[in-house]
Amino acid sequence: MSPNQILQNGINLVESGNLDEGMKLINQAISLEPSDPEKIHVRAQINSAVGKHQEAISDYKKCIFYKNDVFQYHYNLANVYFDTRQFAQAVDYYTSAIQINPNDSDIYSNRGTCYIQISQRKLAYEDFKKALAMNPNDQPAKRGLDILLAVDPNIGN
Repeated sequence: MSPNQILQNGINLVESGNLDEGMKLINQAISLEPSDPEKIHVRAQINSAVGKHQEAISDYKKCIFYKNDVFQYHYNLANVYFDTRQFAQAVDYYTSAIQINPNDSDIYSNRGTCYIQISQRKLAYEDFKKALAMNPNDQPAKRGLDILLAVDPNIGN
């Protein structure tokens, strides 16, 4: 059986609720191709979903090491940092995701929320405005902007 088939069998087991056996197969597939970032990415996503944040962070960093130009690796790593309230680190990886894919309003919304958390309101305002310019229906950006304007009505000046 090829590493990709082993990986797919592992994914199928995880999706059917058998996390432990699925992860064993995923780990086996990774051991056969340890520098394949897509296989590592699968494990990172599962670790993130089940709350194994440190493992997810480690795996996403490996993905970036092996293939730095995939925005999803940066974005997903930023999301783990966001979820664990490590906002400065999240900003760094949202920023690198933006450098790779500057046309995704979600990245700007998330980074803007992080900027609020680290008291960078002007940068948050700019990100929310960019997000809304790309997607006028971006609810997190709308809420973030409303919060900023309630705290500082002159922030846009």
